[in-house]
Amino acid sequence: AVDYLLATLPTTGMLKENWQFDRLAFEQFVLSEAGAGDLGGASNLFEERARLNPWAQAYLAMTLETLSPEDERLGTLYSDLETGAVRSATGAHWENDFPSWQNMSTTIQSTAVVLTALAQHDPATPFVTDDLRYLMANRTALGAWASTFETAWSLMALAEVMQGTGELSGDFAFSAS
Repeated sequence: AVDYLLATLPTTGMLKENWQFDRLAFEQFVLSEAGAGDLGGASNLFEERARLNPWAQAYLAMTLETLSPEDERLGTLYSDLETGAVRSATGAHWENDFPSWQNMSTTIQSTAVVLTALAQHDPATPFVTDDLRYLMANRTALGAWASTFETAWSLMALAEVMQGTGELSGDFAFSAS
């Protein structure tokens, strides 16, 4: 899979549509997680960050954090994400500026990916609680989200929050009869 991505990975100069920039951010993230990240490619994508939806900006932030943890551009990305949040009584969420069917992105999916990035970067930020509240308030009556796609991204975000806040390290004893 890594060989395929590397062989077919476009440069930012080859892209025309905003959804293509979003997809490139996801591909850069996948490569960085697989140990084959490209800081130069991520840097070029950072220059085009205005063309990215919030979820793609979050993937770019996670990519830079993996490849260059002290990179000062991380502050810019996280600041842009926090500024772009839509706040309401049900929490905070992110809407896609450039909706596209090609990446199947939705408001729930975008919010879940941003929550994942924020929980990895700083689990104590108030945005983690606000994003979590929004995701939980926007489930269907059956307790899941509108699609398996949204449910998968939301569950991955919830797992990241639990890891970042220490929820997974609980040690409880109980008995039942």
